[in-house]
Amino acid sequence: MAKGKSEYTIQFNCDSNAVNTLIQSYLQANGFQIYEKKGEQYYRAGDQMLGYRGFTYTFNGQNLIINAWLDGALGDFKLEQNNMMAVNYRNSLGTLFNEISKLNNGGVNMNNEINGQVPSQNGNNNQMNYDPNTGQPINQNNFQQPVQNNANQFAQTFQDETNKRKEKLCEIGFWLSILGVLAALGGVAMGLLVYVMDFYFASQGLKTKKRGKAIATIVLSIISILITILLLMSA
Repeated sequence: MAKGKSEYTIQFNCDSNAVNTLIQSYLQANGFQIYEKKGEQYYRAGDQMLGYRGFTYTFNGQNLIINAWLDGALGDFKLEQNNMMAVNYRNSLGTLFNEISKLNNGGVNMNNEINGQVPSQNGNNNQMNYDPNTGQPINQNNFQQPVQNNANQFAQTFQDETNKRKEKLCEIGFWLSILGVLAALGGVAMGLLVYVMDFYFASQGLKTKKRGKAIATIVLSIISILITILLLMSA
C-alpha cells in the first residue's frame, strides 16, 4: 500500500459558500469529527473495526483542494488501492464530486477523477482557508450563511448514501450469522472474530431500513454461540 494522502483538485464556478456547505453536509453525514494528531488538525471518521478515514480541504480561488486518506496506526495511506475501505471511501468521494458538479450546472468541466492523484493548482495567491471547526472562511469578512434548504438537500443526499453503506454491511452480517448457525449445528465452532463482525455489522443496520435483518443477525449470532457452548459442554 502506498503511503501518503490522495489529493484531488476540483474547479467550480459557483459560490464557494455553497460548495463549503456541501462539504460540511458530507462530513456530517459520514460521521467525520475534528481530530488532532501530531499537532495536525483534520477531519476523521470511522472506528477501530473497519479503520479510519482522514479528510482536509481548502479553497484556492475557484479551485477546491481535497486531501483524503486512510488513517492507520502505521501511517497515512492513499486511496488508490483495492481493499474495501479504500473503495468505499473513493465511492463516497465520487458522490461528493458529483454534487459539486450539479452546483456548477455543467458550466465547467471538473476534474473529479478519483482513481489517480490530481496535481494541485499552484501560483494563485487568492487562497481561502476554512475553519474546520465551523466550516466558515477564516480570511473573508463578508461571509453569508448559505440557504438552509440547500444544506438540507445536501445532507439528505449524503445521509442516503451512508445508510446504503450501512445496509450493505448489515446484509453481510446477516448471511454470516446464518452461516454461523449452520456451522454450529454441524459441530463447527466459528471464530470469535466472526461473531464480533456479526454484532458490528448488525449494529450498522439498526437505524436503517434493514433493522429487521439487523435484529435477526443478532438473534442468530446468539443462537449459534449458545449451540456452540452446549456442544462444548457435552463433548
